[in-house]
Amino acid sequence: MILIRKFKDQLHDRIRRRMIRDTEIALCIGFMYPDRAIRIPTLEVGCGEFHPDYTARFWSDLLDQNANSLPVTRI
Repeated sequence: MILIRKFKDQLHDRIRRRMIRDTEIALCIGFMYPDRAIRIPTLEVGCGEFHPDYTARFWSDLLDQNANSLPVTRI
């Protein structure tokens, strides 16, 4: 039982370090190349909603762009 707990703790630490590293890389790239930043549209809470077509287009563009430009990292 102690061995399983230790494994889970180690896995959690690896995932946490990876998330911090990926966030740091994204922020550094954003600061170095502000012209490449992706504008994320916003609405005030309770004051409307995005059209479903707009939402689908935003996410498809964002995910397609990231899939083609970001390296895949493994835990």
